[in-house]
Amino acid sequence: MKRAETGFTLIELMVMLVILGVVVGAIATSVSVYDPVKQNKKLALSMQTQFDNAQQLAILTGQDIGLVMSGDQYLWLAGEMLTERTSGERYVNWSPDASAVESQLFEVHDIPEDVAYEFWVDDQELPLLDDLPDFSDEDDQPDQYINPITPLVVIRSDGESDPPFSIVIKYQENPVWLLDSDGYNPLELEAYAQNP
Repeated sequence: MKRAETGFTLIELMVMLVILGVVVGAIATSVSVYDPVKQNKKLALSMQTQFDNAQQLAILTGQDIGLVMSGDQYLWLAGEMLTERTSGERYVNWSPDASAVESQLFEVHDIPEDVAYEFWVDDQELPLLDDLPDFSDEDDQPDQYINPITPLVVIRSDGESDPPFSIVIKYQENPVWLLDSDGYNPLELEAYAQNP
């Protein structure tokens, strides 16, 4: 008399393990965990890359590039030296440069809701604009002889930035990344450790 066999064969066990592995792998890849430090590092790296691009563009075109920021957006502007007709006074007119090779640089960049940027010069936090000017609206464009826009930082045509500055990137009010410029060297990115 033959005994009834109970249990699984080795092949059945191996097939079950493969199926279980595929299911667990599919679940693990479909569930993404939001990591604010990594996401904010991407924002910081993006700002660092844009700064490097602005430096190169300033050197290549001989045109100053400026950065303006509000609480929820920032924008790079090209500076054009103009002379007022009646007084002969010289000034810089700041505007997005649509003709620039690096046109994406001159688009408005949004800052996510849970992220805040602070701009520091000489251990002093500078105030950001309430809103960026809308250069697409003719009525909102600054008068070329009044020029109310003053960038927080200017990258001159020699590639140097003025003034030396720090940008603190905060996530839910907690500083996480620091972008730091001495005015001469490339913008440095480091994890936030202390006051800029």
